[in-house]
Amino acid sequence: MTKEEIFALKLKELRRSKNMTQKQLADMLCVSDKNLSKWECGRSTPDVFYLQEICKIFGVEAEYFFEDLALDTKEDKELHKKKLSLVFWRWVAVILCLSSFALFISVVARIFLPTTIPAHYNGKGEIDRWGSSREFVGVGITFCLLGYMAFFIKVSMMQGDDRIKSAHLAGAILLSIPLFTTIFMIVHSIKVNNAALGMGYTAQQGDTFASLFSAILCELYIVCGALCMCVKQNGIAGVRIPLTLENEKAWNILNRGVGMILIVVSEITLAVVGLCNLLPVWSVIFVPFIPFIVTIAGIPVLIKINKKKFAD
Repeated sequence: MTKEEIFALKLKELRRSKNMTQKQLADMLCVSDKNLSKWECGRSTPDVFYLQEICKIFGVEAEYFFEDLALDTKEDKELHKKKLSLVFWRWVAVILCLSSFALFISVVARIFLPTTIPAHYNGKGEIDRWGSSREFVGVGITFCLLGYMAFFIKVSMMQGDDRIKSAHLAGAILLSIPLFTTIFMIVHSIKVNNAALGMGYTAQQGDTFASLFSAILCELYIVCGALCMCVKQNGIAGVRIPLTLENEKAWNILNRGVGMILIVVSEITLAVVGLCNLLPVWSVIFVPFIPFIVTIAGIPVLIKINKKKFAD
């Protein structure tokens, strides 16, 4: 329970023990019924002045309202900390994964777009500059980077006592960024394609298989990385090595680290695929597997860096 909830319960008990209504107590404190209702609903606590007045009215010490906070066990605090961490990483994983969709759409669209496209529109919605289709991928990269604002969730989590609620609120607000950018990229790609075709520009010439396959596989890696960041300890999915299966802290640190590496490297690879001309068919032998190889190579590095944390 939060301090607001504990205070609310005890204030109600004291008021009812004196057979007082909320209005009567509010009048004695010279506050509105609305303010008193907030205190008794656990939405807020009074400042020091009103707390002293409440203590005088009921003949109790201020410690009476908050003594139960000291009864929280170490296990309860650890459980709350774990829950808070899980909520945070789940939101980060979801937002980073969704933010990559804008980049993915821009890369796939660029594979089929004409080589020359509208690069800029004026205030009237008219095309005032034509440019390379690579610029379209640049927009996707920019939108993808906006998704990394998810880390501001951590700032929100450090404010107030109910940090889990703050994390959910911040996550829900930040979720609007990748959702908006994804919808924008879909609409924009259709608009750009129609404008370019209308001017007689043609799509890139060549086999689209290698580029499309690489883009799809990179996006699947990103989804896997997001899942890896928030998966609970198990024997089926995740970084399953003796260290992580025996040590929960090692499991969390390594899986979240591996998930981040997989997402970042996959997004970089995806951007490179989009900025290049159509890849030759033989490139599917190595290009799509770069994120996987880099991530596997990063596991021993993560273990070495976090070795002391595993022992804590």
